Amino acid sequence: WSRGLGDVYKRQRDARAVADADLKASVRFVSSYVGDPGKLLAARSIVGGIMEWASAQLRPHTDVMFAASALSTRMLPSRHHLALITALCEALEWPHMDLPASLIFGFPSVGPLPSSGVFRPNVKMATVDHSAFDCRSWADELERRISRRGKRSTAKSDDLARAALRKSVDEAAAVDVGGVPTGRSWSSGPHSRAEMDASFPRGFWPSRRFGVVQKGSVRPCDDCRESSQNAASSQSESIVCDGTDFPSLLADLYLSELGSRAVLAGGTDDWRKAYRQVPSSDPSHQVVALWDPDAKRVVYFIVWGKCFGQVHAVNAFNSLSKFLSCVARRLFGASVGNYFDDHVAVEPTFAGSSAQDWLRALASCLGFLFDPDKHFPMAPEFVYLGVTHDLSRVPAGLMRVAIVPERRRQLVDICRGVLRSGHLSHGAAASLRGKLFFAATTAYGRVGRAALQPILQRQERPGESNRLSPSLIKSLSFFITLLNNMPDREFSLGPHATSPVLVWSDASWEDGVGRLGFVVYDPDRDEFLFSDSDIPEYILDFFVRKKQKIGQAEILAAVSVYSSLPDLFRGRRVVHWIDNTSAISCLLHGYSGKLDSALLVNAFHLFNAGIRADIHFEYVAVSYTHLT
Repeated sequence: WSRGLGDVYKRQRDARAVADADLKASVRFVSSYVGDPGKLLAARSIVGGIMEWASAQLRPHTDVMFAASALSTRMLPSRHHLALITALCEALEWPHMDLPASLIFGFPSVGPLPSSGVFRPNVKMATVDHSAFDCRSWADELERRISRRGKRSTAKSDDLARAALRKSVDEAAAVDVGGVPTGRSWSSGPHSRAEMDASFPRGFWPSRRFGVVQKGSVRPCDDCRESSQNAASSQSESIVCDGTDFPSLLADLYLSELGSRAVLAGGTDDWRKAYRQVPSSDPSHQVVALWDPDAKRVVYFIVWGKCFGQVHAVNAFNSLSKFLSCVARRLFGASVGNYFDDHVAVEPTFAGSSAQDWLRALASCLGFLFDPDKHFPMAPEFVYLGVTHDLSRVPAGLMRVAIVPERRRQLVDICRGVLRSGHLSHGAAASLRGKLFFAATTAYGRVGRAALQPILQRQERPGESNRLSPSLIKSLSFFITLLNNMPDREFSLGPHATSPVLVWSDASWEDGVGRLGFVVYDPDRDEFLFSDSDIPEYILDFFVRKKQKIGQAEILAAVSVYSSLPDLFRGRRVVHWIDNTSAISCLLHGYSGKLDSALLVNAFHLFNAGIRADIHFEYVAVSYTHLT
């Protein structure tokens, strides 16, 4: 019986069970050449030659399609090979068959974004009717807002506005691709209000542009929440990307195929101007406004690609980057993936740099521009998404990940700077939350995710004061401590020698009385352990005061299992059943929107970082049989 449950666990946790089919196929393809790597390189070269031949044959058709394309498509420095993309969609039966049409006529900036069929279904309906939105009145209002703020600005805010304007002007300059002048640019401007009214006599829908300091430089961001563009956008999908655990997934897959011969290396590439390479269907929705602190006036730019801040930009761009990754897997058998604009390749060293080389060649052939300054060649230790991945011990079934020391210091400095200033805007909160989330992924389990709750709340409530709340101060202080003390994470790959420990936990809450209970079965010792108890009053006082506390009690019951038997669970795999889906979600994701639940979950993951149990949570439906 216990072995049967263990087999279920293995299937659920096996890398081969959770990986995409084309990724698993690429691993098998590459591994089959372990005895003759030269044939792998030759096979990929043959496919590359066919691709280049097909590209040349289809170029006249792309020229015809390009002539009929939208203005934004024609203005972009990146020239997509529309006919080749169409042919690949047909040949590979790509779910997003509208992708070529979207590249020809542009992706919408507001209204519904058609489903790609590639990502996870998740419907989010617009709350603002884009067809009834009064663009003219909004354009007038935004100009007044920017002017009022600009005339009251400080020297520091003027410097930030000046830097954002300078970056915007640079984007409007003609762009070279591969050293060859294109005569095209990412945007047009700066323009006056009169010029904008003349360009768009039926009105335009502007968004405020502002500067955000990142890595010592200023990045222009566009507030499409303030302009209501995001509220006027409907989507049917949530993107799914290859995150920081993707290299470990590939390491597991190659270890299962090659064993001790799985000597691996990884490398990364990055898109140039990412969202800017996505054409828009209506340039009047791609207008940004910002303050010129020297001329003391509002100026405008028309962005030909997507704005950094538009909700549709995320799904639209990721449909391109996912397409590129999957085509590379299916044409070249390349073990590659991506998180937004960051692409990563992990393959055995006998494959050399061929996966990365052909990924870049494919991108160039399709007209997707990579940034040559952000190319990092294959190596046993490499950085992906700010995390160092050490593959040197994969043949022995081990792998190490660690946050990059410089990034660790930067995040600590940012948190300390926010504490010193006493303020955190919603835009700065969004940026900080993203950075801290990736830092937390390098810790064991879900450590730190629950502590992000106050930062997320500030991000999602822009109308509130920017002053730090007590919960924000605690959150920032927590992350300073975590980042300064977080050890590197090392974990095992491949099959395990021991069976998983099986756990059932439960709680009750009736008439203000809470009770906890759990049952543990260790197959290796063929031993059952169990416990039940009331929840002490001092613990109940810790909870938020309300009548029903069953959710918090269920989380506490689960946490008490591991704090009661730390030596049993240390370094073990666990299957843990709970009959409360809310508690499972909080424990699984390391997060809760309720303060007391979030603190319990954070404590749980901090404790588990010490005992390093590998826990798989499962829902169990409870039925009661009354015996007479």
